[in-house]
Order: sequence, then structure tokens, then C-alpha cells
Amino acid sequence: MIDWNNPNVIRGFTLAAYTSFGVALWEFLLTLKFDLELLCRKRKLTLGTFLYMLCRYSNVLTACMFLVATNATRATRCELWIWIQFGASSFATNVATGLLYARVWALSNSDPFVVWGIGLPYVGAWGVIIYSTYMSDGQYIAALSTCSSSNLEAHRVATIYQLAVDLLCLAVMLILLVRMHRNGLSSLWRFLMQQGVIYFVAICLVYIFDLVCTSLPLSKAIALVPSLLRRGHFIAATRMQRGLIEFVENRSVVTSSANGSTRVTLGRTRAGKPQGEGTAVDHWIHDEDLKRIESGEHRGMAS
Repeated sequence: MIDWNNPNVIRGFTLAAYTSFGVALWEFLLTLKFDLELLCRKRKLTLGTFLYMLCRYSNVLTACMFLVATNATRATRCELWIWIQFGASSFATNVATGLLYARVWALSNSDPFVVWGIGLPYVGAWGVIIYSTYMSDGQYIAALSTCSSSNLEAHRVATIYQLAVDLLCLAVMLILLVRMHRNGLSSLWRFLMQQGVIYFVAICLVYIFDLVCTSLPLSKAIALVPSLLRRGHFIAATRMQRGLIEFVENRSVVTSSANGSTRVTLGRTRAGKPQGEGTAVDHWIHDEDLKRIESGEHRGMAS
């Protein structure tokens, strides 16, 4: 049986922390081109890309602070490192939920029952993570040169709450996709279903592991371990959003006419506004666009 209080075991998890940081850094460098295109205005800055950037850079900050916390040389500012580490991790988690919520918002065509039914619990999640971060504490373990976390009862409550909001978003998205199923199994429909399944598996693994590590009477240093798997959660969320944006761009239809060209983008529309111009969730899909793009009326045109 593993002795969770054995320093060698804990140092093994610290080694895993470096691996986690390496994965986060590798993912960041591989996809840096997307960020540069946003900065150079080659891509349009929308709500989706804004939340994507917040989640992405919060992930980098969390990985950096985890290394700082597990390689502390003295107790000074130990509590501050834990606050920043837990705060950045919780912030990135809730932003990832925001990406999912905005996607559901677009799929529902701004149905007030969906918007408010998920929006109110989502706003409440921000209050929960602020409280849980404030209540978390840091404790220095000199033998391990590690800032350990303690007083995580509020963090466990926040984890359960965030899992519930994510599952609510996924359940509503599934219902909306099933309603769209009557239009046929489009490639876009399959794409969204595949993303939803992958995201469901990712969040279940992360949240359950988090709850196990913070609930069992393990070494206090082990309480930091869930941050390792949080990298996978954030990477899954940002890859989903980036994949959807690229999918939308590839499926956009450009039609030529005597007066110029018209670009049809898969995005939510409002009365009086052309598609893809200044809407809150430009790069998320909408049922009307699905029916139009998947119908034969644009077949044969350049994309």
C-alpha cells in the first residue's frame, strides 16, 4: 500500500508537476500562431476568442504558480502563492465553463429559459470560487520545500458546484442537439456531439480526481495534485473553442455577385444585423445557419 505521507512519494508528484508544466508549455507554443493572428487582427476578436484567451493564459499562470508553490525555499509568501495558484485555477475553470455556456446560448437562439436558467447558476459560480479561494490557506513544509494547501472544505464545495454547472450546460446542449437532429446528421452536428462527449469525459476525470484528493485524509501536499489534471481540462476547453472557430471558418460560404461578395458565417444573428457582424457570440453556431449551410442551396460555391 502506498504511504501518501512518504516524502519520496510526494516528490514523485512534484516530478509530475514538471511534466504537467511541460505539457502546458508545449500546448501553448504549438498554438501560439492563433494568438498572434488575433493580435495582428487577422482574426476577429469576439466573445468566444476573448474567453478563449482568458482561459489559455490563466492556464499558463496556474502552471507557473504550481511550480513556485512546489519549489518554495522559505515560508515567506507561501499563503500568497497558494491563493494565486488556486485563484488562477478556479478562474480558468469558470472561464472554460463560460465557453460552454456561450455555446449553449447560441444553440438555444437566446431562449430566455436557457439563458437565465444556466446564467444564474453560472454567475453564482463566480461567488463560490471567490469565497473558496479566500478561505484556502497555505502551509510550508520545510522538508519538501513545498507550500502545501489547507482549509479546503470550501474548495470541495466549489468543485462540486462547478461540476454541476458544467453538467447542466452539457445536458442542455445535448437536448438542443437532439432537437436539431430532425434536420439530419450534418457534419456540424457530428462535430459538436463529438466535442461534447470528449469534454464530458475530461471534466468528469478532473473533478472526481479533485474531490478524491481533497476529501481523503492524504498528505496535505497531495491536495495540490488536482492542479496537474486541471491542465487537461483547460487544454480540452481551449482546443474545443479553437476547433469550432476553425471549423466555422472552413464552412463559411462566400458567394459572388455583381456588387461584390457576401460572407455567411455560422454565428448567432439579431434582427437588423448581418450575420457575423458584431454579435455577442459570432463564432458559435445557430440552428438557422445549420439548416441553410447543410441544405443544397449553397452547394457548389467556393468556401
